[in-house]
Amino acid sequence: MPVKDFAEVAKEYDLPLIVDAAPNLTHKKVPKILRDWGADLMIFSGGKQLGGPNNTGILAGREDLVKLAHLNSYPFDGVGRVAKMSRETMIGLVKALELFMERDDEEYYKEMEIKSKKLGNELASIDGLGSGVIYEPTIDSSLTSPTYAYIETEEESESDLRKIHEKLLESNPPIEALYEPFFITPEAEGKITFKVEYLLPGDSDIIIKRLREIIK
Repeated sequence: MPVKDFAEVAKEYDLPLIVDAAPNLTHKKVPKILRDWGADLMIFSGGKQLGGPNNTGILAGREDLVKLAHLNSYPFDGVGRVAKMSRETMIGLVKALELFMERDDEEYYKEMEIKSKKLGNELASIDGLGSGVIYEPTIDSSLTSPTYAYIETEEESESDLRKIHEKLLESNPPIEALYEPFFITPEAEGKITFKVEYLLPGDSDIIIKRLREIIK
């Protein structure tokens, strides 16, 4: 059910609408879009698309609801006290937010798309593998989507995708790819995906070299 429909139900029963949008903070426009759709409170992960520490998060929305949540968290003796973050973690989240606010979101994801296509083309050169790019759905279809390069086994190939994934993990250094990540999109079925945002310079070469070894 779309957020707008939930908002109508919440309004009918005079309840606040809380939206768990943990992985959806791709663009700075996202919180405003959700508010316009009727969300009263929004939850975003400090990790995932934001790129900060994974054990952090952001609560945004109606001031009174945010204040109520705050009263139940550290430094008070509410139910959230046990989940308090270290000062180092808070600084990491603040820095991630600063970088997020400085960037041009559309240009950023367009650049990632170019890099994903480049990696996809390089992966496609490996015999027995097909490759390309899949797009992660965003809150609003008008926003440029995050992308993943992927590999899949060709019909005539004797390679098993699950075994390829296992061998990547057993590599030195280990290569952590995503095997059929349906939480991203149903299009991920039968695919191993790589997100270029997470790769350091030289990582693509390591991945390609290791895949050639595995397939060979």
